[in-house]
Amino acid sequence: MKHPEKKFIKKYYKIKETDNLTNEEFTKKINQNLIGFFFVMLICFFLGFGVGGGNFLSKRIKNGDLKFEKYGQTLTFNSGEKKEIYLVNTNSLYYFYVVKGQKTVEISPISTIQSITKNK
Repeated sequence: MKHPEKKFIKKYYKIKETDNLTNEEFTKKINQNLIGFFFVMLICFFLGFGVGGGNFLSKRIKNGDLKFEKYGQTLTFNSGEKKEIYLVNTNSLYYFYVVKGQKTVEISPISTIQSITKNK
């Protein structure tokens, strides 16, 4: 840092006017602030992508713009019933999907699904 003695720098990094910090201590204080700033920016980045991606997918579902031909899959249940779906996401217990022609997301437990095949 070029001018650690400046008032606005001390105010920004919350250093008291009476504190006489060595150059190493001052650098350590700056690095602590930068690490915190980096983590906040990282959290905002991923949160922004999650919210933005969810809004984009929601609009595509409402408008019926999902590409079933390119990204669609056929879901076969244990009962033998088949549905042409657009797979939104999965986790360890459930599949989240949109059935072709509908505008709602359905949720099915993994245990009720026999197979998923990709449409060609």
